[in-house]
Amino acid sequence: MGVFTALMGCRSVAADPSKPKMRLWTVYSHILVAVSVLLPLPALAYTVSPNLVLLRSRGAESSGFIQLENKGAKPAAVEITIHEVHKDLDGQAISGKAADDDFIIYPAQLVMVPGDEVGVQVRWIGELALDAERAYTLVAREVPIPRKSGEESEPSVGIRVDITVLMNYEVRIYVALREPSPRL
Repeated sequence: MGVFTALMGCRSVAADPSKPKMRLWTVYSHILVAVSVLLPLPALAYTVSPNLVLLRSRGAESSGFIQLENKGAKPAAVEITIHEVHKDLDGQAISGKAADDDFIIYPAQLVMVPGDEVGVQVRWIGELALDAERAYTLVAREVPIPRKSGEESEPSVGIRVDITVLMNYEVRIYVALREPSPRL
């Protein structure tokens, strides 16, 4: 019995020629599982770098850039949001409220064609005099692009399965106090 059929609780029907559709479905499901496990999905999607940005509360270092690159074969629509992050007593990150009033993100929504590279600016516009460093998470979330009805063709034979994989990336952003000055 195959791994997929064991996990799904199905019995193998490959030896039963009276059920060709079930046999075909079993073969397709095994191929689908093998491809989804072996296929490196991030290589076919967009990427975000760097994954950590340090900003200052004022001056030229209050702004930074994040690079997005579409390495896939299809366009990718991305929406960018940012929210506060706090740590609980166990050290686990807890998402806080949206931080739209503390940052300007430009562009916040974009569509990248295959091979496209886009720089996204993140600028701190919050308080100038912070009492402590603050932590935020910028989330680059891929949004599905609806297909035109003409792109969907009816299969002539068999079963059609569409799988859409959307990538989300998180970038940590720390807003530090301004540079300390020595007291002499």
